Amino acid sequence: IVADPLFFCAGDTANLLAEIGFVPPGVSFTWSPDEFISDNNAQQVNVYPDSSISYNVLVLDSVSGCVLKDTIDLNVTPEFTIDAGLDRSVCEIDGYQLTVNPSVPIFLNYLWLPFDRFDFPDEQNPIIIGDEPGWFVVQGTSVNQCFAIDSVYISQGLVQEFTLGSDTNICIGTSVELSSGYDAGFTHLWSTNDTTASITVNSTENYILALTSIDGC
Repeated sequence: IVADPLFFCAGDTANLLAEIGFVPPGVSFTWSPDEFISDNNAQQVNVYPDSSISYNVLVLDSVSGCVLKDTIDLNVTPEFTIDAGLDRSVCEIDGYQLTVNPSVPIFLNYLWLPFDRFDFPDEQNPIIIGDEPGWFVVQGTSVNQCFAIDSVYISQGLVQEFTLGSDTNICIGTSVELSSGYDAGFTHLWSTNDTTASITVNSTENYILALTSIDGC
């Protein structure tokens, strides 16, 4: 059996030829399995399997009773996608590690773009260089040169820094309101154990606020 090509991607077609030279009258061809094949009784057929498969051909000369058999193995990369995850905000873009995974368990060579934004752009899980937000594109390529592409947008987390203002003096019997300047959509935890966006205080003390954004910064 002659195959063209022998290695290909799911969704592509290969041509198989039972090559025996002169074909006299009374010679028949039977291919098996009879799936993903254009005509399992022809000398030359087109096949379109969705994964690696072996095809057999039986050639029978009805006049002489002679039988010929042959088998060929086709290496087919199954259909696949790759997933770099959802677009997301992170606390620190510089040094953040991206990861990509294929939808089926196959070996792929990876390439991330832009090249200069990664420590090793040809690795599956590279680390971003620089703190600029942006789109990052990755291509996964199989040994049969089948490929899939995905992209992910990485942005800076919402909270970078904040201030409660300068230290303040107040008179006995008066109070002052302290606020982070961020709304209640952020998680607030004061040293007083309050969890509101602002608090009103009337005693001498160091007040500390831990503020967490929706993306965990």
